[in-house]
This record gives sequence, C-alpha cells and structure tokens, in this order.
Amino acid sequence: RRGSIAILKAMGASGGDVRLAYGLQILCLALLGALLGVVIGGAAPFLTSWAYGSALPIPIELTLFPKPLASAAGIGLLCAFAFAAPPLGAARATPPSHLLRGGGGDSATPLAERIAAMVGLVALAGLFALTSPDPVMAILLAIGAGLGWLAFYGLGKAAQVIAHRAPRPGGAWGLGLAALGGPGSLAPAAAPALGLGLALLVALGQIQSNLVAQVRDTAPAKAPSVAYTEIPDLKALEFDALVKATVPRLKPEDYARTPVMTIRVISLNGQEIDVEKVKPSERWFVEQEIGSTWQAKQPDGAKLTAGTWWPEDWNDPFEAKISLEAEAAEGIGAKVGDTLGILVSGREIEAKVENLRKVDWGGFGANFAVVFAPGAFEGAQFRHFAIARLTPADEVEMTKALAKDFPAVGIVRVRDALAAAGDLFESLAIAIQAIAAVALAAGAAAVAGALAAGSRRRLYEAAILKSLGASRARIVGAMAIEQACAGLIAALIGAGLGLGAAYAIVTQVLEADWLLNIGLVGSIVGGAVTVFALAGVAIGFAALGRPPYRVLSAAAEFG
Repeated sequence: RRGSIAILKAMGASGGDVRLAYGLQILCLALLGALLGVVIGGAAPFLTSWAYGSALPIPIELTLFPKPLASAAGIGLLCAFAFAAPPLGAARATPPSHLLRGGGGDSATPLAERIAAMVGLVALAGLFALTSPDPVMAILLAIGAGLGWLAFYGLGKAAQVIAHRAPRPGGAWGLGLAALGGPGSLAPAAAPALGLGLALLVALGQIQSNLVAQVRDTAPAKAPSVAYTEIPDLKALEFDALVKATVPRLKPEDYARTPVMTIRVISLNGQEIDVEKVKPSERWFVEQEIGSTWQAKQPDGAKLTAGTWWPEDWNDPFEAKISLEAEAAEGIGAKVGDTLGILVSGREIEAKVENLRKVDWGGFGANFAVVFAPGAFEGAQFRHFAIARLTPADEVEMTKALAKDFPAVGIVRVRDALAAAGDLFESLAIAIQAIAAVALAAGAAAVAGALAAGSRRRLYEAAILKSLGASRARIVGAMAIEQACAGLIAALIGAGLGLGAAYAIVTQVLEADWLLNIGLVGSIVGGAVTVFALAGVAIGFAALGRPPYRVLSAAAEFG
C-alpha cells in the first residue's frame, strides 16, 4: 500500500492519520483471520472424528473448549499487532516521494512503533505462557523461537551476501544468482519463514522414525519376546528344566529367571521422602510399589556409575545392601553410603546404598531400579519371573507345555505389546505431522506475502530484461533459479537444525539408538526446492504477461 500511503500524505494526511487508517484495516483483517482460524480449529476435531474416528488409536472428546480458542484468537491478534507496527511506522515516517519510488524502507521505524512492537511481543509471550500447562517451558520455547528466527534471518542474509559475491555464470543462472544476491532478495525472508517450519517437520519426522524403529526393530532384537510371571519358588528349577526340554535349541543368553518381590521406598537416611521434592521424571520410584530382586553377580549390561558391586559370595542377613538405578537415585537425592527405608511384605528394612548403576530398560535382563545383595531375604519364598527370546512357534509350544504343568503361570507376550506400541506411534505421528504441516503452511503463507510485496520489482526487472533482448525462457528460468535457491537455503538450514534437535532428543532425552531417515530429509528438502522453483516459474510468466513499455512508462510516471 505504499502508493496509496504516498498519495494520502501528498494530499495532506498526517502520519497519525495514516497510522489510524491502516491500523484499523489491519485490525479488521486480523479479526477476520482470527475468527476463521478459531472456526476451522474448533471444527477440526469434529471433522477428524467424522472422517477417521474409527482409525484413531485414542478417543476424542468432542467438546468445544472456549479457553484454547480464545487463546488462539488472542495470539493471532497480538501477532498481527506486533509485526504490523514496524513497517507501518516506517511507511508513515517516509517522505511521499520515497514511497512512490518503492523505497519504504529508507526511513527507520519511529520509536513509538518500536516500543509498540516490543510490548506486543512481550504480551504474546505472556499469553502463550499463561495458557500453557507448563509456563516455564512455554517461556523457554518462546525465547527459543525468537533466537531461532534471528539465527535463520542472519543465515539468510549471509546467503544473500555469498550470492552477491559469487562468480556470475552466464545465462539464466547468472541472472538468478544476481537477483538472489541483490536488493530485495528472498533469502532473508524465506529462511526464517520456512526454515522454522521445515526444522519442526524434520525434527518430528526423525523422532517418529526413530521411535517406530526402536519399537519395531531395535527393541525386539534386544528385549525378550515373552515373559512368564508367578512362577512358584519351590518349582523354579523345575520350570527351568521344562523350558530347556521344550525349547532345546534356546541359548543361555536368551533366557533368564529371577525372584521378584514388591517393595516401596519410603525414607532416605531416616527421613520420610517428600514426593513433591522428588524430580518429576523420577517420582514413579517413590509414588508406588515397584518390583525388585536380589542378585549375587553384577547384572550383564549394568554399568556402575558410583560405588562397587558386592562380592559374589556375600550372604549377610544382618546387613542389607542395595544397588540403585542412577537416575532414580538422583531424583531422590541418594548417593553411595546413604540408607534407604524400604517396605517389603509389610516389614520395613534399612538398606545401605552400595553402588549406583545405569540400566538399559529396553535391554534383555532383570532390569530393576533396586537390586538387593543376597542374604537379606534368606529363606523367604517369593514368586519368580522369567524372560526369553523365542520364535512364535516356540512360544506356542511353551504355552502348551505350561498349560499342562504350570497352569497358574502368567504369560506376557512382549512381542505383541511392541507391535501394538509401534502401531500406536505411527498413528499418533500422523496427527503430529499434520500439526507440523500447519506450521509449515503458515511459513509458506509468509513467504507468499514476501513474494507479493516484491512483485512490482520483479515486474520491472522482467520488463527491463525483455527490453534488453532476454528471451522469455531465460527470464522465467532466472526467476525459477532465484526462487529454487531461496527454497534450498531455507530447507538446508531448517533440515540441519531439525536433525540436530532430533538427535539430541532421541539420544539424550529418550536414550534411544539414532537412525538417520535420509529419505525423509531428502523428500522435505526436495519438496521445498520444487515448490519454490514452480513459484518462480509462475512469477516469471505473470511478470511477462504485461508489455514492457506499459510497465516502464508506469514506472517513469512515479519516478
């Protein structure tokens, strides 16, 4: 609207009049956009349930919730206010002659609009935090998004400088690189607008791929396929013999049995544990009863992080020693040498922390947060628990054998549970990817706005090039190359950031094996480049749709 603003100012309108007139226009459009967004967002669960309700793994509560809808509308209005204030202020402060020549960015944004934009951004972050289940995390995400935007914008500007200084090849490639490195380059706009959405899409896709692979491939290879519970203590050796007779080819490393008892951790060094002071991720350790066992030998795969394992011949009934899982110990503040009060079968015992160890919860073995040294439960008869890696055919044979000799033994088919979990992850991933696609679509809309804002410049460029003898194919090719390069820059930056975030989450937070889904990354990068190239072709043909003399004569009238 620079031309209209220039005409209003030339006819005597003040900067305040321009700000009020166009501010009201922006407010009306923002209200309309927020209303449409609320209507679409509110209707989405109903439409999804109607179309795919039977295929979803979780039930949907079909109810309109006013709070998130009002929050979404408020966020939309604050976004419009915060991001419309600076360019509107710059336009109202720029002389009409500069506006008519397309130089709206010549004047700096006035202080009032800068303050207004900052207030809008702070209010936006505050509303985001107040309506979030975790305000602290929401604030951190808001700060991260702001820093991410600055990083993407800076990288886009760097790409513009590189394109400006790069050697110029001939033909359409030279024209495309010149446009990418010149004033009005799309790179600084496309990198933050699309980069964050692409980073989110890549990160979610990689996390999904790794989780599904973990459940479908890694976990079945490491974890048992079946577990047997409620094995009587007096018949434990008889159970081992039955397994060996039924599955004679079963390797020793594919079968394990251990006694299991139910315990509850209640105190640390004589003081009752306050659940509210325990690290949230480790509250399971003290909020409920958990399984435990005793073992003379250090479990296979258990890595000690502090202390030492007790001697294998240890058997002192008067001194209970335990090995604690390291993260659970950290959650309650326990260390080697401390004493835990543990409730076992209605009897409280004091046990000394002998060592801390890291547990591979997805591995094969007796993975318990608390392991006792032998002797503490001398003579006690607890039920046993066994795990095995069996083929489906061997599982059937074991089930038949147990039905005859051990009818009370419970059977837990881990393989079936992992398959169900894999299906659940894949189903939920569809919804998560849809949310990421919405973010990407919003970024694409922002880029489309940047393209529309620069359409007049491209119209002049096409007219000048055509007047100088450039062919239609070269002009269209140059614009397609410029757009494709901008899309490639945004996609590469976004993919790099998304892969880095996904790697940290998978390996550090989820503690899972990393698997690079190169096909997903390639399709996202290739898709972005293709879409941008097609947009460049469309822009080129649109720019060539008007005769050059009309475009240049119109420019001369303003200039």
